[in-house]
Amino acid sequence: MSRFVKDIRRLDKSVFSLTTGFRAAAFAIAPIIMGFAIHQPALLLATLGAIFLTNTERAFYTIPSRILLVACFIQAASFGLGTLVANTSHLLSPILLGIGIFVALTARVSTKWAPVGTFAAIIFAVGAGLPGYSVQSAGVRTLFSLIGMLWALLGIEIHRFVLSHRIQQQQQSESTVSEQQLPKQPPLVALRSALMIGIASAIGYTIGLVLGLPRDFWAVLTIIVAFGQAQV
Repeated sequence: MSRFVKDIRRLDKSVFSLTTGFRAAAFAIAPIIMGFAIHQPALLLATLGAIFLTNTERAFYTIPSRILLVACFIQAASFGLGTLVANTSHLLSPILLGIGIFVALTARVSTKWAPVGTFAAIIFAVGAGLPGYSVQSAGVRTLFSLIGMLWALLGIEIHRFVLSHRIQQQQQSESTVSEQQLPKQPPLVALRSALMIGIASAIGYTIGLVLGLPRDFWAVLTIIVAFGQAQV
């Protein structure tokens, strides 16, 4: 028990980056300010997209820019597809949600693509849980979240550019070592994990629908995060 208490009180300061925090905050809050200025509340979705892409990059600092660019489109499309899933019948939507999460999480077969798949699954579940299920809502969510993600990607690239070559080399060297130390799951294990999470998410979403929970997607997010951590 004493060891457990000590572990939960321990703070690893090495994982914190003040410049990354300021950059993420500035680029995430800008769409909200712009939305208030021009009376466009949909820009809140751009902030949501910026937060998701920033967390994708934060999970793996050495993730290449080309993967982040692809992630912008994958995760924005996941948001829209999740909305369309919620627009189907109560009988079909849990099945489609489970399939969508399974497909997204198959990206965990690759270490570099794993954060992209994880956050695609999460934003897919968020799209299925937020109110406003229609084809038009799906298009709006896809468009504005994509704008936010591309905006966040610009911030990431500016941040990487302004870093000195020496610091970049040091960070890349340290990240390369940590990348080599990352546990890599065999493809079959990763696929089995994705299938289990997909099935569990479908069951959790079904329970939420049956009970009439107002924000049933929180059950799905909990399943994705909890199962994901258990597989690390």
